[in-house]
Amino acid sequence: MKRIIFILGICTLAAGLNAQISISEYEKAFKVDANNVPGPNVAFTSTCGEVNVEVSERMASGGCIGNLIRTYKATDSCGNEAGAEQYLSLQDTQGPEIYGTPEDVTVSKDAIPSLPVVGAKDLGDDVIEVTVSETRAEKTLIRTWKAVDKCGNESEKSQRITLR
Repeated sequence: MKRIIFILGICTLAAGLNAQISISEYEKAFKVDANNVPGPNVAFTSTCGEVNVEVSERMASGGCIGNLIRTYKATDSCGNEAGAEQYLSLQDTQGPEIYGTPEDVTVSKDAIPSLPVVGAKDLGDDVIEVTVSETRAEKTLIRTWKAVDKCGNESEKSQRITLR
């Protein structure tokens, strides 16, 4: 952790002191779970009244999800300004969510349900391919759907069809 202080303006207080904005110690770059991104966490103080902080965020390429760049701009009552930036490397450690899989059923051998359309969604992925495989035994059919996101995380869901 580094303490970084940017002083872009100085004003004179009634007591004749120079006012400045100080920035608390903060992590400039770190990895974070993309499912649990913390809010802005840089604190600013000034010897010249209240500090107004504006925070903006933008995404940049990098890793399988990307990087979140957070920019802070602080202004105090005297018009002094200070700024800081944080670089959050977004990490995806969870598999995609598969939806539309049917419940387990028991049916007669001549009434096997047709294969349904099953989908998957994940962080930032527009389309995730879902593959299906079937395993047959004498009185059981197991359908397994599998999805893999762009970070390589996998998910599976299955349906067991018991045949009478």
